[in-house]
Amino acid sequence: MDWRLSATRGFCGKCGTPLYLQYDGDELIRVTVGSLDHPDQPGGTLRCGEPS
Repeated sequence: MDWRLSATRGFCGKCGTPLYLQYDGDELIRVTVGSLDHPDQPGGTLRCGEPS
């Protein structure tokens, strides 16, 4: 993926917490784990930036 692409970012209207990121032309929506009520139990299938 070309990291110079523009993206749409979603934020909480009350506190400004980043909620998601979607690169233009990409079907994937990347939800920020820290914005979940139970971040220790994400239901996604792809994890990025996580130690292996």
